[in-house]
Amino acid sequence: MINNAGINSHKSIEEIDRETWNRTIAVTLTGTFICTRLALPAMQSQGSGNIINIASVAPWLGRGTIDYNAAKSGVLAITRSIARQYGPKGIRCNTIAPSVHKTPMAEKVMASEEGIDYIDAIPLGFVPGPDSVAKAALFLASDDSYYISGHTLLVDGGLTLR
Repeated sequence: MINNAGINSHKSIEEIDRETWNRTIAVTLTGTFICTRLALPAMQSQGSGNIINIASVAPWLGRGTIDYNAAKSGVLAITRSIARQYGPKGIRCNTIAPSVHKTPMAEKVMASEEGIDYIDAIPLGFVPGPDSVAKAALFLASDDSYYISGHTLLVDGGLTLR
């Protein structure tokens, strides 16, 4: 199962009202919680399962909006908790944390002055399409990653090295 929901208000902490905060947390964090909880019974009954959560490098960088960073940090915590608690039942749980990719959600970020600075900071020197995240997910979903659980795979072109 892949949890890949997330929204970003693109607002500063001063601009974020409680409704905006609650919506970001509901979609990004609570959605991951609910979908994971719904998938676990079937995975437990078959004695195996594989959950892949999509987070972001934003919590490592402290960039972006506080609502988004808080929600994606929570996704990282869910991953580690599920991996520890359900590993003995044959269930693996990992996270993919991408940097900016060429997606509709990232268009606004990439077009801004901050986005250009962000992109210039990527050591590999380019912004990929969503295929880099898809390939990471295929790896984590495959038997090639059978002994990886509780891990966050950074798909960021080296951005978090800075």
